[in-house]
Amino acid sequence: MGKEERRAGILNKRLTRRELLKGAGGAGLALGLGALAGCAPPAPAPAPAPPPAAPAEVGPTVIKVYVNANFFIEPDAFTEAQVWTVHVPEFNKARKDIQIIVEPVSRDEYTPKVLMMAASGDIGDVLWGTGSIPMWAKNDVLLPLDDLIAEDNFDLSVYDPTALKILQFDPTTNKWYVGPLWGLPNTFNAGVQMLYWNADIFKAAGVELPTEDTTYDDILEMAKRLTQDIDGDGTPDVWGFLPSPYHAHGIFWDGSMIAPFGGEIFNFEGTEARINSPESVAAFQWLYDLERKYQVAPPKDVVSALGGYKEMHMKSKLALYRNGPWGGMHFRLIPPEGEEGHVEAGGVPTPVGPSGSRGTFASCEWWGIAKASKHPKEAFEALKWITDYDSNKYRALGTLVPPAYLAVREDPEVLADPLLTVNIKAVEYAELPYHAANGRDSEINTLLGQELSGLDTGEQEPTQAFFDQLAAKIQDILDQPPA
Repeated sequence: MGKEERRAGILNKRLTRRELLKGAGGAGLALGLGALAGCAPPAPAPAPAPPPAAPAEVGPTVIKVYVNANFFIEPDAFTEAQVWTVHVPEFNKARKDIQIIVEPVSRDEYTPKVLMMAASGDIGDVLWGTGSIPMWAKNDVLLPLDDLIAEDNFDLSVYDPTALKILQFDPTTNKWYVGPLWGLPNTFNAGVQMLYWNADIFKAAGVELPTEDTTYDDILEMAKRLTQDIDGDGTPDVWGFLPSPYHAHGIFWDGSMIAPFGGEIFNFEGTEARINSPESVAAFQWLYDLERKYQVAPPKDVVSALGGYKEMHMKSKLALYRNGPWGGMHFRLIPPEGEEGHVEAGGVPTPVGPSGSRGTFASCEWWGIAKASKHPKEAFEALKWITDYDSNKYRALGTLVPPAYLAVREDPEVLADPLLTVNIKAVEYAELPYHAANGRDSEINTLLGQELSGLDTGEQEPTQAFFDQLAAKIQDILDQPPA
């Protein structure tokens, strides 16, 4: 019985004579009262009991969503801010029972902050991620979505099936692409999937723009003709081709660079190092020769000195580069035709290599539910909203990253953007990436960053002996027990 109900019951209860006398404090007083009872005036009627109090009004369930703050402040794009400034307020207006609160967290702080909050048990409800599913799953940060999806009868077929595949992971066996589903996607891409060009440089050099049928042999010949030493000082002022805009290293980046030539860091099963295979070594040699032999690709220090690949591209110092769909966001800053600073820019899917692969490893951004969420069902309602048709569309139009929601790819506004349309075309070539069977990807990434940096500076040549010793170190990691 509630407090208010108990109070109302007490007020309505009629006291018996025995209870009244007992409560009055003793036999003597009881006798006195009895003697006076006959001449006492009649007792006033008891006051009516007040009506029961209305039940307390229950407020909405608050769902906290931790958002990468860069989604709001990315300097060279429209970002996906409309998801949070337009679409989420629409949810809050329509749903009085659930309210979404957005909490931005800087990208650099996101992972350590989420891990710390999850460990303390003091965490909100909905989390963002990219390729970190195993870490979240194995550290009990995320809640598997399968039961919520089944209970809701939610239709997963609206999403790209490969995007869903890379969100599956079995923490008991360390196997990707099987087991529980840990998130819902709001983007999908094929990794380093695009060749972006500056058409002004191509026109000035009399070189045809690349197409989807361009080969890597073609790229080398293009790069030779596009590279120009205008002032004659022996250093190019215009560079032909940049294969890796960040000179980044790791399974994803290096694997993408060498896959078109048949190279691999290790096998798809994640058990055998193959970075020293003839195909892998030949691929690294080709990349090395672009800088050191043919001098058509700018070295890392040159890219840094010239302000990065975006600045080089917009100032017509870089003709062609390879990157993911995010690598064309700065095109939105190009002044209109006829204005100072205008350049004609565009892109095509990255070439197919001798191996038949384009080195386009599938990736996506996703949203999941914290395992410690106190409101998983309400969090799932929020999760569906921020990965729905409109959210995928806002994200695609704002960042040029293809949507995971299949129907959005046919949206008239999306089709009206020529570069976004090409980015969507490139995801047709997405391949499942490979991972270490024991879950030690991060250790291999660190090793690759340490060992391959010498190729960027020229301090190390891509010899067979070098890659044999690197393969042995990778194999040592692959042979360790599961992380």
